[in-house]
Amino acid sequence: MIKVLLKQLTSKSALFVLLTLLVGTASQAYGAPQTLRDRLTAHRSFIAEFTQQVHSYDGELVQEGQGVIKVLSPDHFIWQTVLPDEHLVQSDGNTVWVFNPLLEQVSLYSASEVMQDSPILLLAESDPEVWAQYRVRVVGERYEVTPQVTGGNIERFELQFQGDKLTELLIIDSQGQRSQFILTSFTAPAKLTEQEFLFTIPADVDIDDQRTQPDAG
Repeated sequence: MIKVLLKQLTSKSALFVLLTLLVGTASQAYGAPQTLRDRLTAHRSFIAEFTQQVHSYDGELVQEGQGVIKVLSPDHFIWQTVLPDEHLVQSDGNTVWVFNPLLEQVSLYSASEVMQDSPILLLAESDPEVWAQYRVRVVGERYEVTPQVTGGNIERFELQFQGDKLTELLIIDSQGQRSQFILTSFTAPAKLTEQEFLFTIPADVDIDDQRTQPDAG
């Protein structure tokens, strides 16, 4: 279910995240994952606005959107889409909440169980074992992240930097659909606290708890 929900968020909001350059093929093959992880965690926190375009496999523009992303390392994450529809994906490091105000529904997942199908969450991930599930290739200031295990929803995830700022995210799914996020108003470090990443479930919404071992919240 999380695969479907997060893929829907990516396509509907057209939704989603935290170096030094390496020289030489051998160094890139060995050090790219660590370098990217270091670059994402260089700032403990950041906030950015994003605009999004989704193109089909044949290049047709199928969706546009905009929203905001907030990251507090380690493992705290908010991805909020405001246009064309409101959606929220939020993590406190243990639980991921997926909230759809239009449907008045919130789904809860264990963060460790959704990482493979949600590489956008790598923006806030610091665990080397999780990063070991991905291959990382660096070209200039662009990083290509590919799952080690094929057959999932995501084919490739790319990140573009300009200096110390993350400026672009690109998600290519298994059907060839491309979701591009351009980040602006990048602020790091940002004044964020862990409490801000605890989701308060609104009254009178349907709760779908998919956690294997539910956490408090």
